[in-house]
Amino acid sequence: MSETPDQVREIIEAVNGLHVLATVNEEDSPRMRWMGALMEDPEQPWVFYLVCGKDASKMHEIAQNPNAQLLFSQMDPWKVASLSGVAEAVDSPELRQLLWDSIPAMHNYFSGVEDSGMGIIRFTSKCAEVQTGHGEPHCFDL
Repeated sequence: MSETPDQVREIIEAVNGLHVLATVNEEDSPRMRWMGALMEDPEQPWVFYLVCGKDASKMHEIAQNPNAQLLFSQMDPWKVASLSGVAEAVDSPELRQLLWDSIPAMHNYFSGVEDSGMGIIRFTSKCAEVQTGHGEPHCFDL
């Protein structure tokens, strides 16, 4: 078994989930932005939830093209982990409550679990890779 999945989890933990989300815009160009809140599905390994504004450009991009990546960068020692997969907008009262209870930073952006401006992205990982500055990264299928 490859060490890649364990290394990816170590990097995610080291950076407290801070990550870059890459999507594809309507001109088929990549679009990247820093994101903070991230939670792995407690029942589905390698499925993550991200929270943002319901009308954010990333939500429109995902609706048009679900291909996306998450990138996590650890500075010392330098390591980069990326997850490639598909993203989709999801919503349910149970998921809203779980995220609200699990991600305290949401309280800075939304008034509560029923805030109509809250958007939820489910990111399903297809492969993971780690770059440490030594050689080419290899994508490990998840």
